[in-house]
Amino acid sequence: MGAPSDGEGANVWIIPDGYLPRGGQGIESHEAICVLNTGAAPARLVVTAYYADRPPESGGPVTVPAQRDVHLRLDVPDDIGGLAIPQEVPYGLRVESDRPLVVQHSRMDTRLGGMALFTTLGYRVS
Repeated sequence: MGAPSDGEGANVWIIPDGYLPRGGQGIESHEAICVLNTGAAPARLVVTAYYADRPPESGGPVTVPAQRDVHLRLDVPDDIGGLAIPQEVPYGLRVESDRPLVVQHSRMDTRLGGMALFTTLGYRVS
C-alpha cells in the first residue's frame, strides 16, 4: 500500500482564525502550522496572511521535504518564507502548495498562568 506518489491532501488550505498572543509564562505563546507531505517529492508552499485593515502579505517559498512532517512557527519569519505576522492582530492564512499537503493549525496560549492549546485542520480548498 502506501501513499500515492503525488501525496495526499490538497494544494490550497485556508485558516481563518489567526492571532499571535504576546508574552506568556514559562513557554512563549505562539501559533504554528503543521504540514505533512506524504508524497514522493518535495513540496513548495507559500503562506499569505490576510488582515482586516491592510492588504495581504506573502512570504517566499518554503520547502517541505518528501514524506516528512514539518512544524512552521508563525512567530518566526524564517519558518514561513520571511513573512512577519504582527502580534495581537487578527489574521487569516492561505497556504498554497505545488503538491498536495495536509495543513493543521495550532495555537499555544500561556498568558493566563496556565496553558491553553487548540488545534484544527485548515479548510481544504483544492
